[in-house]
Amino acid sequence: MGTLTPSKESSAVAWPRSPSLPWRVRRVRPGASADAVFGAMVRAGWPPAQATRIGALMRYFVTGSALSSFARGFVDDRETYDPADYPHLGQAHLLAEHRRRVDEGAFETGLRALLEGLGLEYGRRGLGGTARGGPAHGS
Repeated sequence: MGTLTPSKESSAVAWPRSPSLPWRVRRVRPGASADAVFGAMVRAGWPPAQATRIGALMRYFVTGSALSSFARGFVDDRETYDPADYPHLGQAHLLAEHRRRVDEGAFETGLRALLEGLGLEYGRRGLGGTARGGPAHGS
């Protein structure tokens, strides 16, 4: 194990060297997963422009839920939510205590709604062909 030399700003810190691995580490190319998902959607019949929008939709949904907690946005002080000011938030102070259940339930509800809605749209459009193409701006 190597070490970093101390600087004026910090003390010495142990820094592990890269170990020799008995296997090859495969680096994922930027865009490889997006290309695979986009290709699968287009092969399933989604028009390229719609497949692009769906990919963006899912990225925003997943990223947003990973970066932020709905329940954490509410303080756990009952007095904060005066009924005169917030007539519908009488139990908002309890959200922090149930953050994980609230946030995971919201994610599951949202994902189910997105997938069911996309399933309905897929059926409504009569998709299922073998369209090919890249991210387009039409249809």
